[in-house]
Amino acid sequence: KHEIRPVVAHANRRLESDADPWGALDWWYSEDEGLGGQRPIDLLEQHELVEELIDFTIDRVQQGMD
Repeated sequence: KHEIRPVVAHANRRLESDADPWGALDWWYSEDEGLGGQRPIDLLEQHELVEELIDFTIDRVQQGMD
């Protein structure tokens, strides 16, 4: 199947990937302390990435930017 996984759609909405596709791509492929130093793409491939974890990591990064 060639479908966007719901968890990927959720992350891309939260990342506003339509307005900043390169920023979203950077998030997917960058190691994140909130993810134990792992990259979101790796957790996705391991079927360990869930919406709550996405929300936590994105919220943490956004709070640090304020």
